[in-house]
Amino acid sequence: MLKWLLGAVIAAIPIAAQAQSVTIARGEAVTLALDEADGKTTPHEIDRKPAPDASVFETAAAAKFASGAFDKAVGANGQPMSDAEIGAASPKAAPNTLQLHFFRTPLKDQSLLIIVNGFDRGMVYRATMRVKGQSQATDVCLVMPGKVGMEDWPFAIDSLDVSDFKLVPWKPEDGIVCA
Repeated sequence: MLKWLLGAVIAAIPIAAQAQSVTIARGEAVTLALDEADGKTTPHEIDRKPAPDASVFETAAAAKFASGAFDKAVGANGQPMSDAEIGAASPKAAPNTLQLHFFRTPLKDQSLLIIVNGFDRGMVYRATMRVKGQSQATDVCLVMPGKVGMEDWPFAIDSLDVSDFKLVPWKPEDGIVCA
């Protein structure tokens, strides 16, 4: 009985850990709600589908990243970017949702994650890249309230495990924190 109980507890641990993480493959779009209960933020998947073709905004953002125009926004150097700098109007999320779109950039075999934050607070999270069976944590930046966050990697990534979502108070003078 003790072996069975111990086995059941061990088997349940990964399930609980997975509940806090969302895996998104390159070429997918996922919409999430966040439940803030008992001091924890838990993502709940609302929708998952193959990513549509890159929007005008996403194509313009990918072109800017590929050209080196956003080289200053690398690693811990998060930078707010206006629609004028991108050259297209940014998408808006439904209230109280996050929209994630992870895709291959149109110009090069690079990876771009677009997160549209439909919350009235900033959103921080963590991400782990999966490339050819290997995994590695990567820096990601706060997504401003009601705005779009973009993460670009100059190589192909198979999928991302996105976790540790937190909604945080944010004002422009706080800057864009990356970790």
